[in-house]
Amino acid sequence: SRRRELETAQLDGLRRLALAAEYRDDHTHEHTQRVGHLAALLARESGLGDRMVYLVREAAPLHDLGKIAIPDSILLKPGPLDSDEWAIMHQHTQFAKDMLQGISFLQPAMGVVYSHHERWDGSGYTQGLKGKDIPLAARIFAVVDNWDALSSDRPYRKAWLPEKVIDYIRQNAGTMFDPGIVEVFLKMEKM
Repeated sequence: SRRRELETAQLDGLRRLALAAEYRDDHTHEHTQRVGHLAALLARESGLGDRMVYLVREAAPLHDLGKIAIPDSILLKPGPLDSDEWAIMHQHTQFAKDMLQGISFLQPAMGVVYSHHERWDGSGYTQGLKGKDIPLAARIFAVVDNWDALSSDRPYRKAWLPEKVIDYIRQNAGTMFDPGIVEVFLKMEKM
């Protein structure tokens, strides 16, 4: 259908833009593709329907698109960020939301982009959402994003061992992460 062709063309352009953002931030190489696949699996295991699983898979690689607007001095800094730099880095979710606002078919999964740094206990950003006020797609994606980030080498630390990552996710269920989603993820990891 014409609608499907338009979606496909828009997604192709967005994927290329996400790839450009990934090239800027070399330590996230292939992160965007891995999290898209894993987020779709977790979305399906969490009971989301086919259309929403598809949208989560397509939105996941776009989650850090807003980092394209973050200055290199912050994005590529080899050491820890100071509070002013973190304030700028936190804007990447808003930048991504602004960039994707006109892509109407993706809107049901925009929580992946805009709310993936929210925390179950309300201590996250950008909106300070708490518990089930955080979109389900974002709660699903937060677990996957953290899993992949901690399992990968970064300029400021080596990848954690899988057992350490699992322990971290388990220990942060109910604070960072939706405990129900963590339960599904942990069962999925054992498969």
